Amino acid sequence: MKFPSVGIRLRARLLCHAMLCLAALSVGTAGRAAPAPSTLSFVTGPVHPEDLVAIPHSRWLIASNFLMDRGKEKPGDLYLIDRHRRTWTTLLSHTDRAGPAESEYSACPGPPSRDSFGSHGLALREGSNGHHRLYLVNHVARESVEILDVAPKRDTVELRWVGCVLMPAGTLANAVAALPDGGFVVTSMFDRSDPDRWKKLAEGIDTGVVYRWGRKEGLTKISGTEASGNNGIVADAAGTLFVAAWAGKAVLRMSSNNGVITRDSVPLDFLPDNLRWAPDGSILIAGQKRDLSKFFEPCHPAPCRIPWVAARLNPKTLQVTVVTQSDGSDFSDATTALEVDNEIWLGSADSAGVAIYSPYHRVRASGSRSQSRPQTTSRFEVEPGTASLDRAGPPQ
Repeated sequence: MKFPSVGIRLRARLLCHAMLCLAALSVGTAGRAAPAPSTLSFVTGPVHPEDLVAIPHSRWLIASNFLMDRGKEKPGDLYLIDRHRRTWTTLLSHTDRAGPAESEYSACPGPPSRDSFGSHGLALREGSNGHHRLYLVNHVARESVEILDVAPKRDTVELRWVGCVLMPAGTLANAVAALPDGGFVVTSMFDRSDPDRWKKLAEGIDTGVVYRWGRKEGLTKISGTEASGNNGIVADAAGTLFVAAWAGKAVLRMSSNNGVITRDSVPLDFLPDNLRWAPDGSILIAGQKRDLSKFFEPCHPAPCRIPWVAARLNPKTLQVTVVTQSDGSDFSDATTALEVDNEIWLGSADSAGVAIYSPYHRVRASGSRSQSRPQTTSRFEVEPGTASLDRAGPPQ
């Protein structure tokens, strides 16, 4: 972990952060959160931007486009967001998908067609010479992690597909994280073939697991990582995993000693979704406050406005502090909290736009495109090859 040197600007920021923390209540094992002031601005337009990553040393963010519809998951795009100008554009139409896969991904059958490409969870590994690696969970036509080369330029970002890793049959991949050794880990939320999966999630029963991919061993299941609705995941420099047990309402710290997993659990009072490292070495958690026993009940009035929380986890002490939260009326179903340059960018699986929380300074007024509240849309989780569907309110 890298910690910034302490200077005048950092001391000012720390003072502001301390003042903000006074307005928030530690969650910890008690799992209770007090309201914190929520000052949001918006970049409207990107549909269901479920996950967000920042491209190092640039002004760019990449957002996923998590789309589900009746009968199948719809092909999605990737969004390129300019943090400074508060503008966005789509990326896939300019992506080089010609292939072939690089040698380390030789088991990959080839690049996905435009109609076989969707995006859910994201992770980015910082590289050298201005090139980075983007890992992307894809559910369209195949359950896979797609890998792309990312090259930021002055006025755009160039993407090139370099390979994929196929997931085992029945898995529902969710989030992915890069490992220090060049591999990655990916969560599976549940077994799609299990007819009782949603009942088990509502009861907090283990349904998911974590898989690890390495150049030599390929993709393997990590025994001992089972949880209820495995969702967001990050890894530290030592390889310790932090996993969001979405339906279990907890974040799990998992360490491996000679192949044996030891776990610490941090109970929460919300459904933790994606996890992101913050610049100060903490972990940001975004999640929803919703009763899973009423998961499929229709909203009155429609559309659903899903309350959410953004919180900060100390990875050493496991103390949790609420950063901000909302009843969903301003921005619904937050799934990701990403801190860049003292602002926290929020993704959503339910809204047509991203939100920006500015705890350290006034909200930037930057034109009409970023000021209107994003509209809420609906999405579905469906089984491939069947006509049945699961109406999904909260994110997956």
